[in-house]
Amino acid sequence: MTSRISRARPASVRHTVLASTATSFAVLALATSGAFAQEQMESVTVTGFRASLENTIVLKKESTQIVEAISAEDIGKLPDASIGEAISRLPGLATQRTNGRASDISIRGTSPDFSTTLLNGREQVSTNDNRSVQFDQYPAELMSGVVIYKTPSADLVGAGLSGTIDMRTTRPLEYDHRVISLNVRGQTNSLGELNPKEGQYGWRLGGTYIDQFSGGKLGLVVGVSLMDDLNPYQEYASWGYPNGGWCRSAAPCPPATPVVPSNVVVPGGAKFNSVVDGLKRNAALATLQYRPNEHFESTLDFFGSTFRDDWRVTRVEAPMYNWGSQDLLPGYTVNNGYVTGGTFTPGVHQIGREESDRKDNDLWAIGWKNTYTNGPWSAMLDAGYSSVQRHSRLLENYAGTSYGGGGGAVDPMPFTLDSNMVMHVAPKLDYGNYSNMLLADSGCWGNVNGLNCAQQGYLKYDKVHDHMATLKLELQRDLGAGFFKGVTAGLYFTNRTKTKSTDEYFLVVKSVWADANTYYAAHGNSYAGYTLPVGTPIPDQYRTGVSSGLSYFGIPGFASWNADAAFDGGFYSAIHNTGPWAYQKGYDVNEAVYTGYIKTDIDTLLANHALTGNIGLQFVYTHQTSAGFGVSFPSNAPPIVIPLTGGLNYGQLLPSMNLSFEINDSSKIRLGGARELVRARMDQMVNVNSYSFGTSGFDPVTLADSCPAANWMNCSHWSGDVGNPKLKPWIADAVDLSYEYYHGKDTYLAIAGFYKNLESYIYKQTTPFDFTGYLTPTGYKPNSYMGYVSQDVNGSGGNIAGIEVSGAFSGSALSGWLEGFGLTGNISYTDSSMKGVSNSGTATPLPGLSKLVYNGTMYYDNEGFSARVNYNFRSRYYAQIKGFDNTYTNNEFKAQAWLGAQIGYTFQEGTAKGLNISLQADNLLHAKQMMYHFDADPNDTRNNQDWWRFGTTYQVSLSYRFE
Repeated sequence: MTSRISRARPASVRHTVLASTATSFAVLALATSGAFAQEQMESVTVTGFRASLENTIVLKKESTQIVEAISAEDIGKLPDASIGEAISRLPGLATQRTNGRASDISIRGTSPDFSTTLLNGREQVSTNDNRSVQFDQYPAELMSGVVIYKTPSADLVGAGLSGTIDMRTTRPLEYDHRVISLNVRGQTNSLGELNPKEGQYGWRLGGTYIDQFSGGKLGLVVGVSLMDDLNPYQEYASWGYPNGGWCRSAAPCPPATPVVPSNVVVPGGAKFNSVVDGLKRNAALATLQYRPNEHFESTLDFFGSTFRDDWRVTRVEAPMYNWGSQDLLPGYTVNNGYVTGGTFTPGVHQIGREESDRKDNDLWAIGWKNTYTNGPWSAMLDAGYSSVQRHSRLLENYAGTSYGGGGGAVDPMPFTLDSNMVMHVAPKLDYGNYSNMLLADSGCWGNVNGLNCAQQGYLKYDKVHDHMATLKLELQRDLGAGFFKGVTAGLYFTNRTKTKSTDEYFLVVKSVWADANTYYAAHGNSYAGYTLPVGTPIPDQYRTGVSSGLSYFGIPGFASWNADAAFDGGFYSAIHNTGPWAYQKGYDVNEAVYTGYIKTDIDTLLANHALTGNIGLQFVYTHQTSAGFGVSFPSNAPPIVIPLTGGLNYGQLLPSMNLSFEINDSSKIRLGGARELVRARMDQMVNVNSYSFGTSGFDPVTLADSCPAANWMNCSHWSGDVGNPKLKPWIADAVDLSYEYYHGKDTYLAIAGFYKNLESYIYKQTTPFDFTGYLTPTGYKPNSYMGYVSQDVNGSGGNIAGIEVSGAFSGSALSGWLEGFGLTGNISYTDSSMKGVSNSGTATPLPGLSKLVYNGTMYYDNEGFSARVNYNFRSRYYAQIKGFDNTYTNNEFKAQAWLGAQIGYTFQEGTAKGLNISLQADNLLHAKQMMYHFDADPNDTRNNQDWWRFGTTYQVSLSYRFE
């Protein structure tokens, strides 16, 4: 059914909008400051994607800032799993995918950390280790719309360097009747059931209820979204690419095993993964809106989401030239300096692995907004609180033909590398035979309390708690006719604390560990002479069958087991890793930010043409602190851990201006100028320092220091990799210019350019550091406490610039025969003179920068029938991803493309009126995602570090709305 909501239009037309959820983008438009005013209008019915597009164009045209938007109509009709999938199609936006899902959003080719995310105008906390919000936490069907502000205004709080993403939920009093919407969705993936007993189907279920009471003075919205989703994918990862030039298996090299030339690159090792990512997300929202009269309004919002992400990984790891003790047999192939095929001798001592990784996020946000209007004056008080707790667990079980160094069968593992440098093998060992998969430390990775090669698994926990309180007080005064039509002044306060802690354990088979400890006690508390068993057979109750998920790489079967069941069933003992490693990974960061602002709105005529906009000023004062630890691992001495605290206070003036000059009824020019600010990443601000103290140069008897204090630059004993709690933010002076042409309700063209001159940025460099107060091994007293560290610091200079072209074209503009057909699309190009520095010192691009981003949608939407095809592309970019030890690393991603399609029908009349049926296919190109070793050669994408293969997801949806 249709809903009728009034909005101002130049032709005095009111649209009625049919949504597959119980929300309307008109609500968002009405909630946008100064965007629309109600007037007497005639009624025209427009539904579906076209209505969404028209709503978006109206908002874009009437806004005083440069914005992009998406409406509930669009979100509902494309049943995206999250709001991230929906907004990634907007001009200048691109997504960074996690397990195939759109989780992080980049604006204008910059890092997700450069933007700010709001929910109903309030800043949001993040489920990751830093600031960027993971949008897969927010169901698309519970949002009424999203506005992306590319230029700031003084009253836009928390604006970032690249833009601000404001998600909105429904306001029930914008409806004048009850609305109920229900939806159910099922999906599967073309990769099928990769791992045994993991399943291959997912589902979503949701509903929204909107109603009004007390004669339209009290409104209520309640929405629920439940999801149980499966995302299978296959992953290949390398252990690096060493150069030849020496023998691994013997020295000197035997005649039958010639040395690979030193200028030829050899595969150092490989990981073949079959992954099923199971996502369970339960989300709910509620809004209570009270408007007893025209003067007062009070709105209470709640949003909550529980998010459990389970990765079940079946893996074969192959230590090769870099880490194993094997060489290549004669006959290997070389292409352009890389070995692309061969056979190893004596063979690979493979590692079988089952991994169960789990991430539990509990996110909620509450806000209470009160407004009072009396004549030309209005006042607003808005309080909010958001919190997230993330509990991650990484559980690993290892297996093989024996424990490391204990013999056992090896595999020559003949291999070839394809054009993406993905390895395909022809194994001689049967990995589907449980007799070849014995639970053991087959890689000899761990020394557990003095017993070498005893680590048969590993367990890691980390906890992140992020919470933020916000308070905003604002006064407005309507000045009537004149150059300035109104003035707004306000105060805004946020207090945010983010903490992270970690804990780690070795896993050993309980029976093996008991036997080893019996020997230990009987032999004078010593493991000397003890021999570990070859391996422990996997008990029948934990076996899950033979997995075919690695067949793409040439491994037809893998004898898999349930790592969770083995651990939960008490089969393993967990031995606490009591080393100081955990101190290096935890932190505590607090920010208290005080903002005052004033803004004047402009509405006048310039040469008989309308000039609108605003001019304003913010003053931002920040008090930041961080608590952590300094950790050192001196040789032949116990580790050293000391507590650290530090911080910084700073203030910044942020002027802003937005002007819109109307050339005629169809076209306008916009000009924006502002000083923009975004704070440092949390992991850069942490007061966590890993340092080293070298004892070279000390007299071994007296421990006297031979390094003079004045000459510390040449003989310092101190070094480290340290955080910087005194980091100042990124600051840029930005200018935006756009030209926009509008033709009718659903056709427009916009060309925009921007330039950001960076006054302050953050990069990593080697810098002097004062280690006064840091501890040394017992007895050592250095003459100087100065040393050099790798640390993030503030720099100055550099720029970011880009151009964007976007538009929409309706077929009806050409001919009535093309009614319902249309195109939307956009393309953006961004470049920067900025360079970062990787951990090895290699110059890197600006994080998150894709120089070229474009996407397009071709659609048909008429009389209930709809069809769409959408294509997204982003060029290569340098970004962050969580690594094997649950910490973040940066590397380069290759270009990515994503193609999706959807077809549906909404019944317009009869007993089925309001019922929508749709079919959707996502990732029709079977996109692959590739990350390569940037440090090896920034321009050589053959150094494949990680490669992901995603299948096509098929989805069928039913939604029903009645009112």
